[in-house]
Amino acid sequence: MTHTDASIDSSLEIHIQRVIPDNTISLKTLYENHEYEPIVEKAPSFITSYQRDNKFDLLGQALFYYGLALYQKSNFTEAKEALLKVWSLSENTLTTIELPVLCNHLGIVERNLSNYAAAHDWYKKALDYYSSHNNAHGQARIHNNIGMLHIAVGEFAKALEHFTTSYNTRKREGIKDNIAPVINNIGLIYLNIGRYSDAIEFFTEALEYEKEQKNKNGIAICLLNIGSVHEHLKNYEIALKHYRDSMLLRNETGNINGMAHCLYHIGNMFYSQHKYDDAILYFSEAHTIKEKVEDKTGQANYLRKIGECRLKQAQYDEALQLFEQAETIHKATNNAGETQNVLLCKAHLFSIPGTSYYNPQQAETIFLNGLEFAADNSDEKMEMTIRKSLSTLYEHQNRSNESLHQYKIFHNLSEHIGGKDVLNKIVTFEAERKIERIQKEHDDAIKKQSELELLVKERTAQLDSLINKEHNFRHIHEAFVKHISHEFRTPLTAVTLGISVIEKMIDNSEEFSHGSQIKAFCKAMNTATASLRSILDSAQLLTQAQSSVLDVLISPTDLTAIVLKYVPEWKTMMNPNQMIDLRIADYEIIVHSNQVLIEKMIHHILDNAMTYSPANATITMRTSAHNGKGSISIHNTKSYISPKEQSKIFDVFFRGAQHRELSHVGLGIGLTVCQMYALALNATIECKSDVDEGTEFILSFPVENI
Repeated sequence: MTHTDASIDSSLEIHIQRVIPDNTISLKTLYENHEYEPIVEKAPSFITSYQRDNKFDLLGQALFYYGLALYQKSNFTEAKEALLKVWSLSENTLTTIELPVLCNHLGIVERNLSNYAAAHDWYKKALDYYSSHNNAHGQARIHNNIGMLHIAVGEFAKALEHFTTSYNTRKREGIKDNIAPVINNIGLIYLNIGRYSDAIEFFTEALEYEKEQKNKNGIAICLLNIGSVHEHLKNYEIALKHYRDSMLLRNETGNINGMAHCLYHIGNMFYSQHKYDDAILYFSEAHTIKEKVEDKTGQANYLRKIGECRLKQAQYDEALQLFEQAETIHKATNNAGETQNVLLCKAHLFSIPGTSYYNPQQAETIFLNGLEFAADNSDEKMEMTIRKSLSTLYEHQNRSNESLHQYKIFHNLSEHIGGKDVLNKIVTFEAERKIERIQKEHDDAIKKQSELELLVKERTAQLDSLINKEHNFRHIHEAFVKHISHEFRTPLTAVTLGISVIEKMIDNSEEFSHGSQIKAFCKAMNTATASLRSILDSAQLLTQAQSSVLDVLISPTDLTAIVLKYVPEWKTMMNPNQMIDLRIADYEIIVHSNQVLIEKMIHHILDNAMTYSPANATITMRTSAHNGKGSISIHNTKSYISPKEQSKIFDVFFRGAQHRELSHVGLGIGLTVCQMYALALNATIECKSDVDEGTEFILSFPVENI
């Protein structure tokens, strides 16, 4: 019963392609809505009617859904009978698409009856059908179910082979739905052979798939399996949390059989801790659920589990009574496998020395019959359990040789189940998984590279477009400023000329009674026109600066040579009593820059220094090279800029208090332009000012070669 809920893929689509009466359609609808009890109630009358009227096509459909509903209620024997009748009518009732679906379900039913050989035959028929029609989806599902069949009998190597085939087929064909059960089942193999960390990894991977599909029942199965790992690791609190979380999801989906399965796991966990009263509570609750859904097989199984608890508690009378109740139910439903499991429990009771039920002969008979059953069904797990029990039984009877013989067989079976075959399969599978992951990483890297290349291409195109737009805009902007400047300067010249004429007329004539007022008005007009010219000059300067920055060419430039070459020109700009003190390095200072822009920067800063210096001031200019930088310093000892103004000095149109006190009409553009040039040249411009020391501007450029 362990993990049955987690493993079988019975969700193969059922193709009904014919037009069929409403009553048969209703059976299909009820089944799809998981309403199994109404099907069990209604289907027999439909079956009788179709059989009487020789409507074999409809008869087959009704029997099919009837069988599936019986299976869902765990009435496996009756389900088998119904589905076998469908098979006998298959030539007239089912298409080749539907036939493998029927075979798969017959295989599932036979597996639940522990008829493993028969189950394998039906699965093989389904697989052959799907293979002949190149149905990869169907093949993957059948391989998964065959793998679970091998797990049931302890053939883990064969199980992994089929799981691997199912897994690889789904990956190759891009089949994402129902891949989680396969991954879960691979995890079960690792769990059964004690590879718990690997089991957790697979269960967690399956969980992510189920969450992606928002499959609550699938999520519940994954949580249940993760809980099983923690139970084996004796992390009982963690295991219990996962079991309860699984049960909550089962409750949300109305899956009461799934709830019973969770209760079984919780009960079994307490059983392994020897907390038999707690275990009985959960097994009893599960039994109650099975009674409500009229699941005879489930009822009998939980009676057996309660009986096992009573056996451990030495309550032998009650244990035997429970075993016999379970045996009666299983025999009534012709469930040979579960009947055998109950008989083995009774044999254990008969094997306990010192009790009134001690009957080694009867126990031996049951065990030997069990070996025959296990051999007939290739059930190595059952055989292994029986061999161990026989060894103990013979030991109590002082039959040492026989005890040793049975123990050796048990030991060999144990090694076989978790031995070289399965380990070799695991190594191969893990290698394939590693290759798969490497390939996926490679594919992802190529995909990302392609995406990046495409993005770079798109961004480059966008940048080219923006550059073209900016280039066009710049030319339009330059043309506009030039045009506006021209259009304004012409009338400004006329206005200035007119004012000059008026002033001369006033000076040369005594007829103007208000000459002084007119002269004052003319002076104001001259100031206004000068201000407007300054604005036009500033606009042109900013436009030229922007153009220079965009088109700048970088080349080796000697700072020392620039200063020496243009000092005479700069001296002509100074007031008569102002002086320039040159302290030039006696070596070349080659910087990676642009000579024209450097000259313009020096011009603006020197002009400011001269403007804001007293008439008798000395302005010091230095050149130097250190720390990978070539520098020009312009120092004015007679001016001061406050820290507040220093923080804004490079802002466009900013003028300090000293500036505003002067009659100078500049708009504060020069230092802004210098900052633009510095950024374009990867240079820096720094202002230092002290009340006592004055103000110093330092231009620093990256050195090309000192």
